[in-house]
Amino acid sequence: MRKSDRRLALGLFVATVLVGQALFAEALGLTYDEPVYAAVGERHLAWWGRVLRADAGAWSRDGLERGWGNSGATPVEADWHPPLGKLWLALWGRCPSPCGPFARWRLGATLFFALTATALFCFLTPRAGRCAGLGAWLALVTMPRFVADGNLGALDGAVACLATLALCAAQRVLERPDRRRGVVYGVLLGAAMATKFNGILVAPAVLLVAGVRRRAALRPLALGTFVVAPLVFWLSWPWLWYDGLHHLRQVVAFHGRHGLIATSYFGTVYTQPPPPWHYAPVMLAVTTPLLTLASAALGVRRPLAGLLLAALACHLLPFLNPSAAKYNGVRLFLPVLPLLAALSGLGLAAVLAWVRARVKGGPCWVAPTLVALAVYLPAARGLLGVYPYPLAYYNALVGGPAGAERRGLEVSYWGDPFRGLVAWLSAHAPRGAEVYLHPPGAIAMVEMYRAVGLLRKDIRLVHGTEAARRAAFRVYQNRPSEWDELGRGLRARAAPRFVLTAAGAPVGFVWPGPGS
Repeated sequence: MRKSDRRLALGLFVATVLVGQALFAEALGLTYDEPVYAAVGERHLAWWGRVLRADAGAWSRDGLERGWGNSGATPVEADWHPPLGKLWLALWGRCPSPCGPFARWRLGATLFFALTATALFCFLTPRAGRCAGLGAWLALVTMPRFVADGNLGALDGAVACLATLALCAAQRVLERPDRRRGVVYGVLLGAAMATKFNGILVAPAVLLVAGVRRRAALRPLALGTFVVAPLVFWLSWPWLWYDGLHHLRQVVAFHGRHGLIATSYFGTVYTQPPPPWHYAPVMLAVTTPLLTLASAALGVRRPLAGLLLAALACHLLPFLNPSAAKYNGVRLFLPVLPLLAALSGLGLAAVLAWVRARVKGGPCWVAPTLVALAVYLPAARGLLGVYPYPLAYYNALVGGPAGAERRGLEVSYWGDPFRGLVAWLSAHAPRGAEVYLHPPGAIAMVEMYRAVGLLRKDIRLVHGTEAARRAAFRVYQNRPSEWDELGRGLRARAAPRFVLTAAGAPVGFVWPGPGS
């Protein structure tokens, strides 16, 4: 890249971090998985602390098991995902942030978010022009579902970033086959695998494209895929350093029998079987801004599109299996979204070339600015329209968030609306009020708001049949697939005391109880 493009890339990275921290990482509500990853990440970080203190016990079987195995003292500390993303989040969570406690806890996530968007700019600019690079950056930072997941302290944004970086490194190998470049690709692929297992889905796309278009690249790519990446994965997880095959079989078995999560899909609640095969492409279509989708469609005939489309297919195809678990919108296949953003950047460049061929004169920056605003400003408006609940975003294909809710799609699923609900309770609940909160498993997460002053200390969160009969309020996020009989009855027959909304769609409810 030219020196001016490198300076621009640095500016885009810094701007993305600042906006992500101030506007999203601090404002988004906690989600179900974040406390789990935070607790496990702290366990991993504590083991490294023992190593740095030359504590020989860290290397014992018991020390390795406590630091890295599925052996937490409480269920929230036990997790079967690889460790790298959790360790990254814990490490950056120690750094100060002027934006507040949530932004500090999520700093590592925001850095990955900014790195993904900047990587797209660096990937496309030298190959398709600065407009394509800026278009991809704009597409990603205005994509509501990616902005949400990218700034939460979870693993989906992290694996999307590392998978994107691995794909960019693979393109460099395709352009100039070289063993060292293959090693770099392998390190990034291994890091993606060591964050979440779907990171490996980059590999078949890369090998397929190499086999069809650039066979000279097969050897360095195979080196990275089959030697370097597994080595990085093994080195990153000390739990595999003893009884490694047994532990790996345990991990694979756990993910193979992962409990199916109830999901509302067009008014039907699916658990067993999971939602039908078309859930993944439909959710991708209705949760991505329409003009971003349209510009991505225009980009499919441009150079570089072949690799992007192959990777997109490899990330999406496993979820077309009718028996595969499908839930949480696009979260499980989040690495698809940077690929769509890159295709959108290529499409933007194609539109701009068409405009320039027909419109002569004027400053050189006018046409790119107007075209980019036309394509991405509606996406930005949609993102801000659901703020601070971007996981509720749907596009006009289903009538926006309100239309999606009427059609039986989930506008809330991960617990983030409880932040707004407890803020309302803290402002309106009588002193010492009991609050029935469902599901009970969310109570530990919601209790964390008390530590930062968002939930009053005198309010008591309760659960169970007897508690529901005496509570002053009943609180639910708008996820009917996880409601109990009481919640379904309240929604059908009772007027809520408070409704939390995002762009006209209810994302949470507070109903009065007998004790109000």
